[in-house]
Amino acid sequence: GYIREQGTGSINNLEVDLSSSTDVHYLDTDLSIAGNLTLTGGIFNTNASSNRALTVGGATTFANGTQLKCNNSTVDLTGGNVTGSGTGTLALDTCTMTAGNLYPKKITAGAASVTCSDYFGVSTNVDLTIDSGAALAITCRRIQLNSVTAPSPNWSVTFVGDLTTRALKLGSGELHDVTLNMTADATDKVLLSQNTTIGGTLTITSGVLDTNENPGDNFSLTVTGSTTIGAGTLTLNDSTCLFNSGGTAGGLVLNANATVTAGASSTVTMGSIEASYDSSIDITLAGTNTINHYRSSSDKIMKLPPGVVVPESSTTSFTVTTTATNCEVSAVNLVNLTFTPAAAANATYNLDSGYGGIDIEGNLILNDGATINGNNQACKAGGDVTINDGATLLGTASVCEFGSLTI
Repeated sequence: GYIREQGTGSINNLEVDLSSSTDVHYLDTDLSIAGNLTLTGGIFNTNASSNRALTVGGATTFANGTQLKCNNSTVDLTGGNVTGSGTGTLALDTCTMTAGNLYPKKITAGAASVTCSDYFGVSTNVDLTIDSGAALAITCRRIQLNSVTAPSPNWSVTFVGDLTTRALKLGSGELHDVTLNMTADATDKVLLSQNTTIGGTLTITSGVLDTNENPGDNFSLTVTGSTTIGAGTLTLNDSTCLFNSGGTAGGLVLNANATVTAGASSTVTMGSIEASYDSSIDITLAGTNTINHYRSSSDKIMKLPPGVVVPESSTTSFTVTTTATNCEVSAVNLVNLTFTPAAAANATYNLDSGYGGIDIEGNLILNDGATINGNNQACKAGGDVTINDGATLLGTASVCEFGSLTI
């Protein structure tokens, strides 16, 4: 069947009740429904001959075996909740959709753009399947999914708006690119509800990402790509976290007003860490921290200039294991700093010009294969400096001050 002319009046409620799940009712005109759209049988398709706009002023409901196929249409479902049962499917295709709460049982998507005023999925009841490589873009306050199937993922989720707590729930699969662009309120948080993998990038423009839904959860967080923090906060508690581990995209990149904290029992492994020279940045990583590569765009292993590690009587220490050579290091206000190139491979670490060199409160340890090139920068340690067999410290016109020296 077809809807070809809406006429001068608006349709109040529309029910699509076709006899077979493969029967199709086509939309061949832009349609505004003042009330509810209910699919009890068959497929409602927004494209008979071209993509037609669909607006629903009330609730949209999918029964088992039904489908709303959105094609490349503009679809407005903000009038009420979008729900479903069984295999009832919302086929987003490549549409542009706005909605309130969106949680039918099954969602399929191509390169659609979807904006929800609150939920995309709820209570892990929704299965999302994304076409291979499709750049699905979701903007919402909360996302809760039972499963994500996304071959060759290229999709993104952006969290917006103000909400004191919003649990991120994902039964299986992984998110790809995630952005927090919420309010600057420190109570405006996205909370992990399980061990979570982000297969692409994590960007915190504003808002807080916290690895605890409840105190003591300490869910793990893995970010395959780079993690960039602006005027936001990353709270890692006592979790085990990986940030671009072994990669060169940039493990942790911190810009003005960024905050990252982790507890004494945390384990944080990153490809690199790089902070702007800005005292508004707060870094407190009190657990076990390892850097195992470098950032290729800057050739930096770690850039921690004065004023970014807080407080000055710090609890933050690092072990550098990368074998990348002739990359740059600066580390100020740490407790201890250890260089242990993996497999004792020869690696030269150049102190970064203009960012404070090495100026730490505790011990500096160089193990087999490690060479520190002072590069005319300060090399200071309030504790013991230990240079083990196979390691070298080249002062290179640097100012060197040590509590003690062991060779």
